[in-house]
Amino acid sequence: MAAMSLAGDREWIDALVPVVTEARDAALERLLPGGHQVRRCWVISTAPARKKREHYRLRYGARSVLLWWPEETCRLRAMRERPPAWQQYARNSFDRYEPDPADEVLPSWKVAGEGERAG
Repeated sequence: MAAMSLAGDREWIDALVPVVTEARDAALERLLPGGHQVRRCWVISTAPARKKREHYRLRYGARSVLLWWPEETCRLRAMRERPPAWQQYARNSFDRYEPDPADEVLPSWKVAGEGERAG
């Protein structure tokens, strides 16, 4: 398994965003025509805009899976585990999120493998 990230220390570096974005897109375009042994590829992205997730579905035949954690949980994790700027990134992601019926939403308890919860 290989991964591309902005930085190993989770620091957000604006100058690297276009570099990583271009590398991701080039990798996906190379996988598209086939002729290789790759059968599955994960793109993990904060993509709050419906249009961005729709692009992945239409262009690459992707599933859009939203791992839904409560905003407070995300903000607390950002405070504990990330550089200070990430607190605002977490907030912005929730503020800008546009739901789409095509998204597959997995609630946090399911993502964490806690099994079915009683309603």
